[in-house]
Amino acid sequence: MQKIGEDEKCPTCDRNYSSATQVDTDLKENHDSFQSSQRTMVLDDVRSNTKKLKSDFLGQMEHRLSAMIDDVMDNLHKTEYPERVLMMSDPSMMRDKRKATVPGKLPEKEFRSRPSLLTEMLEVPHIRTIHHIFIAVLCLVMLHTILTDIIETNTIDLGIQRLMDAFYKPLTTLRILISIEFFALFLLFPSFYLWSTHRLNYNQETRRMIDYGAVGLFATFLVSFMYFPARALLQDRLIGPASSCLVAMEQCRLLMKMWAFVRHNVPKALMFDHKKEVTIRGIAEEGKVGEEKDDSSPSSGLLRKRVKTDETSRTRSGLDAEGTTSPLNENLHLSGPALNGPSRKVMGKQALDSWISWDDKKSPCPSFSRYLYFYLAPTLIYKDQYPRSSTIRWNVVCWNFAQVFGCIFYANMVVGKACALYFSKFGLPGHPMTPSMLCNAIFSLMLPGILGLVFGFYLLLHSWHNAFAEMLRFGDRLFYKDWWNRSSFSDYYKTWNLIVHDWLYTYVFKDAWESGLGRRYKVLPTTLVFLVSSVFHEYILAFSLNFFLPVLFILFGGFGFALYFKNIEGSAGNVFMWVGLTAGTGIIVSTYSMEYFARINCPTENEGSVLDFFIPRTLSCGAFQWSQAT
Repeated sequence: MQKIGEDEKCPTCDRNYSSATQVDTDLKENHDSFQSSQRTMVLDDVRSNTKKLKSDFLGQMEHRLSAMIDDVMDNLHKTEYPERVLMMSDPSMMRDKRKATVPGKLPEKEFRSRPSLLTEMLEVPHIRTIHHIFIAVLCLVMLHTILTDIIETNTIDLGIQRLMDAFYKPLTTLRILISIEFFALFLLFPSFYLWSTHRLNYNQETRRMIDYGAVGLFATFLVSFMYFPARALLQDRLIGPASSCLVAMEQCRLLMKMWAFVRHNVPKALMFDHKKEVTIRGIAEEGKVGEEKDDSSPSSGLLRKRVKTDETSRTRSGLDAEGTTSPLNENLHLSGPALNGPSRKVMGKQALDSWISWDDKKSPCPSFSRYLYFYLAPTLIYKDQYPRSSTIRWNVVCWNFAQVFGCIFYANMVVGKACALYFSKFGLPGHPMTPSMLCNAIFSLMLPGILGLVFGFYLLLHSWHNAFAEMLRFGDRLFYKDWWNRSSFSDYYKTWNLIVHDWLYTYVFKDAWESGLGRRYKVLPTTLVFLVSSVFHEYILAFSLNFFLPVLFILFGGFGFALYFKNIEGSAGNVFMWVGLTAGTGIIVSTYSMEYFARINCPTENEGSVLDFFIPRTLSCGAFQWSQAT
């Protein structure tokens, strides 16, 4: 066998070596190309994520910068110009909604430090003179009433007896009011606090069952909150109409406040749960990665001990591996089951402090102080913070309450006396009502009716709300806009009562629109708003007067809804709006006054029953005749 020398080459070996070298080269090229493609993909992802982060950051900075510039401009306006000029000359001060930063969302309610419009207008001498004219007319009406009472009855009444009848049984009214205040203040918040904090001690499946049970309990609570005060008003029919109106209005106010509180804080409580759960899972995953990466490090024993402690605490509390109870969770929510002795007392004290403190960012439930402030504040939109004034001007508070009593006395003198003049004998034998007499009464009561509307506006939306806003140092006092200058009913509805309008817009129209209802049928959210508003307006009137007569529901939910889409520009539109308001108030005052006195003058056998509540006494007592009997 021939031996190959060291200096001789083997062809086979050369071929094998070349093949191996080619394979290595191909593998290296493939590896380099793969790394290059992976690097390119990673760079593309980084670029896209960076662009997205940049756009989000710029959008947030633009929104915050715009808000900051608005605040600076507001401060500059306040220092450069008299405060009374701002609301009347600067349209931006009348803006009450801020554009949402999230695409597809409607604008949100914006609170700003500003006075009421009439507060500034009354600083102008010309407008203040009109206010003085109303006071002078009240003095003349009082003088006329005094002289008439002295001549006819040798006594002075001034309509005090009508007021006493309207506010009859004040103690019964106070008892019902205290009951509903107690349920709204000391039952809803503790229940929400327990649900939002203690649900975090259970796993996802149990939590879901707790959430469904909480929804059912909240719905039952709302139904009960509406049912029992209404039942009390129906059972005690001797309560005056004004007292019943107080109960019904306070009931609706508290109902809207409770809905706003729950609607605002439930998503925050659920998001708080999600964020904390992600954080705790991240801690657990870091512990596992640390154990696998460096099992021999000195800190690995402590890490394993911490993870083991977490697992032990889950086991003791009856939770699985997906539960969220941990020492971190126990410190955040002050509800750890392993606390005992002095630690339990300390944590219990911390829980009580967080429950009543003003600012508690570590809890999914806002503090009781925030809820109490929202409960008393003249707004139906829940926010964690409101603009606040620096001082309380008690002279302003006393003056506003004095105007409240003045408006009540004024409305009683004008509206109450006019209604009694035309309908106090309706239903009595020998006093029939013909169509001509009814038409004359309706047109005669249009002026007292529109005056009553203005008195009610000034009493509730200006004086009452400004008094409470001053006592609570509530900064945003834009409770209404210049509704008297509007040329369409759609603008009138949006500016007449901003407190209720904001609630309907935020929790009815906005939620319905953003849920997809408005994108398919644009008129449906507006229809839903009118339906809810009409039902609650009719509810207040029905339980204030103790009978159901759906005149307001038909006028507001029917004709008012149709006129919402009718726009007439300029002065003609403003005249049309005032004609509609005056005619509507005349019809409402006449029909409800006629039914009220028919209930007094025409007793029936089934009086006090549910059927009698819904059957109009005007049609059944036989007092209405088509022609005058000869």
